Amino acid sequence: MMFPKPTVLLALLMLSWKLANAQSNTCPKGCWCTGRTVYCNHQHLTAIPTNIPDNTTQLNLHANNLSVVPHDAFEQHDQLSLVYLHSNNIVAIEDGAFSGLTNLMYLYLSENMLTQLTAGTFGGLDNLVYLFLDNNFIGNMEGGTFSILNNLVFLHLRYNNLTALYNDTFLGPTRLNSLYLSGNCISYIAPGAFSGLQALRYLYLDNNCLTELPATSFEILSGLYRLELSSNPIVTIPDGSFKYMNLLKYLLMEDMALSKIEDKAFVGLNDLKYVFLQNNNLVTLDPEVFRPLKRVQELELNNNQLEELPPEGLAMMRDLTVLDVFNNSLQTLDSSVFPSLRYLHTLNLDTNPWNCTCQLRHFRQFLENTYVRAHLKCASPAQLADRDLKTVTDEELGCPKTSSTLAATTSTAVHTKPQESRITRAPLTTTEMSFTSAVTKMKPTPKKTVPPSKTPGMTAEPARRPADADPPGDLPVTPPHSDCFMYTLFPSVANITSESITLQWVSTFPYPDRFHIQYKPFGPRYKWRSLDVKPDVSQFVMTMLMPDTMYIFCVEVSLHGLRCSHIQRSQCVEDATRPAEPSQPAAAQEGGRTALTPILVGVAVAMVVFTGCTVVGIFWIRRRQNQFRRRKFEDTVSSAGSETCSHGSYSVTCDPVNCDPADTPQPPGCSSVRDSMVESEIGTSPTDKDQLISDDDEEPKKIQEDIQPYFLPRTNTTPIADTFV
Repeated sequence: MMFPKPTVLLALLMLSWKLANAQSNTCPKGCWCTGRTVYCNHQHLTAIPTNIPDNTTQLNLHANNLSVVPHDAFEQHDQLSLVYLHSNNIVAIEDGAFSGLTNLMYLYLSENMLTQLTAGTFGGLDNLVYLFLDNNFIGNMEGGTFSILNNLVFLHLRYNNLTALYNDTFLGPTRLNSLYLSGNCISYIAPGAFSGLQALRYLYLDNNCLTELPATSFEILSGLYRLELSSNPIVTIPDGSFKYMNLLKYLLMEDMALSKIEDKAFVGLNDLKYVFLQNNNLVTLDPEVFRPLKRVQELELNNNQLEELPPEGLAMMRDLTVLDVFNNSLQTLDSSVFPSLRYLHTLNLDTNPWNCTCQLRHFRQFLENTYVRAHLKCASPAQLADRDLKTVTDEELGCPKTSSTLAATTSTAVHTKPQESRITRAPLTTTEMSFTSAVTKMKPTPKKTVPPSKTPGMTAEPARRPADADPPGDLPVTPPHSDCFMYTLFPSVANITSESITLQWVSTFPYPDRFHIQYKPFGPRYKWRSLDVKPDVSQFVMTMLMPDTMYIFCVEVSLHGLRCSHIQRSQCVEDATRPAEPSQPAAAQEGGRTALTPILVGVAVAMVVFTGCTVVGIFWIRRRQNQFRRRKFEDTVSSAGSETCSHGSYSVTCDPVNCDPADTPQPPGCSSVRDSMVESEIGTSPTDKDQLISDDDEEPKKIQEDIQPYFLPRTNTTPIADTFV
């Protein structure tokens, strides 16, 4: 029997391996594959494809007809990091269905038919960061459901059928940052429901069925940053409800049945900045209720039934910038509190039955001498109805006349009648200005809003836009890309200082073009700023920020050349910079001096170099002038010619340079040539030789030796023989 050769066997093995590898990397039928991403969405699939390539990192299965996720659905797909299963008809997830997804970070299961979660539902998802379970029918979650999710940061359970949160419901994800429970019907929260969530910063419990505040359940949430309780039928806020939340900055209790707030209800909220209490049934407030809120910047009390404001508590809010008491039952104000509010710039007083008496005179003077935007329209007495307080005089307010006013009236009593003068001076007409909310609240749209009944005849406040329907502030809105709805972008902040905040985000977009950051300080007087960031960047340090200021940051993405600019709450984050340290100004000045030192040194060096070059240049020019003068002198002498000088038996040639003027007898041309040469070159007589020598400052000794023979005194005592020795 003949056996194949080893080379043939090797070739057969290689061919079979290539065929198997090609089959494993084949794109499933009806799907679209690009790179390591597989798109199988909107394909009416009833089962998860089995021939998904092994190297796939992103799998899109949303908007199909899947009903069950089997336990072996994702075997051999350990490289998957993102799976979309939302908008299906999934009613059950078998235990171990995700056991092979050890690298999965994003799991979308929203808009399905899930009714319960068990302890084995999410087994194997050790690295899961984002879990979306919104818009299901989940009514039961077994203990330990999330215990395996140690790295979970965002958990979305909005709009399900949860009615209670029991002890250790969320035990396990110690890194959980945001918990979304809005839109359920939770009426009971056990004391240990949030055990283990020390890292929780955002808790959304709005649009539920809570009738009382679960204070004991909040004791563990000492690091909470934002708490939303709006649209719950809570009637009373008892004392000490938030005493452990000393880092809380946002407290939203809108659209509730709230009628009473105990005087120590806000004790412990030392860092609270934004309080939203609009659309409730508040009639009175305890004078001490706002005393702990010393750092509040915005207080919303509109659409209540308040008859007065507590001046003691308001006077403590030295950082208050916005106060909204629109549509209440206020008739007068204690004006002494407002001068202490140095940062106040928006005061909404419309739609209140103001009684314009002399008690409002000081408040009118305050409005005339400040930049605070406020509009107060009188409701009574009848003769002042619909009048702006700024146009009403002291006499019309019924204030007693001062001594100066009485004197002026007495002096003009003969000529005019004060009453007639007052009548003929018609009040100024002013255009009513509608009030615009200073800050857009970042809260979901409530299921329904039933404003409390108001006094007949009062106009209702214009409905505000839901924060989720429109971007915050005045961000531009453009139609989002068709693929944008499939992806999510969640920013967060870290490394906060007095002048910088590090903005971080995790994007589920497969191939973004770039990220677009928009940010601004809170307040209507600030404008949005924007900047673009490269697509491979996941964090950015925001610098040059104002100390102790609340900022809002929104991160958008550009996909395939279009911006996904439908901003939602999940794409924005708010945080405040730290207060400036007392030593910071000095440090800043020292830094300024340090930055100025190189400039001063450079200027000094430049001046030294310039001075040195100037001196060298002057020296060189003078030297060149002297050299030129000497050459011209020598040329003039040599051009005069030479004659023969004879003495006795000696006969010499008279060179004007080497000829001794003391030669006897002198050739007739020697002295005349020398004298004419000196007079023509120097412009002076031979007797001015001392002045000529003193004018030459370049090598004076050498120059003097060179020209001295021409000015030797004429004497007949020196023998000619000595001259030539």
